[in-house]
Amino acid sequence: MDIRNLATGGIGVPSASLGVMVFSATKAREREELGGVITDWLAKQEVTVTAVIQTQSSDNEFHGLVITIWYIKKGGK
Repeated sequence: MDIRNLATGGIGVPSASLGVMVFSATKAREREELGGVITDWLAKQEVTVTAVIQTQSSDNEFHGLVITIWYIKKGGK
């Protein structure tokens, strides 16, 4: 998989303007608050989101949630 293609949607933006942010939670309260945490982070950024990947995992004790956001910095900076 070409990560630059995934992050840019194939538009060929220079790699200096690409970014990825990973949010994770394993506790119930953290998982419930994760949407607000992501919304707050996005509100403070000047980015265009190009891809979002949600990953879930669990075992007998923990239920993990990871949300990975690929983005392009606005203005290419």
